[in-house]
Amino acid sequence: MPSNQPSPTPASNQGSEPSPWRYKAMLQLVSHDTHACTMCSAWQTHYTKSTMDDEPTLIEAENQCRDVIHSDLIAENLSVHQQLQSL
Repeated sequence: MPSNQPSPTPASNQGSEPSPWRYKAMLQLVSHDTHACTMCSAWQTHYTKSTMDDEPTLIEAENQCRDVIHSDLIAENLSVHQQLQSL
């Protein structure tokens, strides 16, 4: 069954950017491939990192990972400390 939504159509590339331009008629929006544009690619990386830094589930996962790693080190440190005290 054909879709009623128009697919993005390539628009002419008249700017200085070498990226492929697209026009989405339904949204009346002109866009281009973010991976083809160094400015957009840098912004996308910055935005993604910012989102990850503020994501509660990722923060909790990092905290749990750190706690698991540190718990072994803390136990080993305590054991070595007790051995030093006994000497």
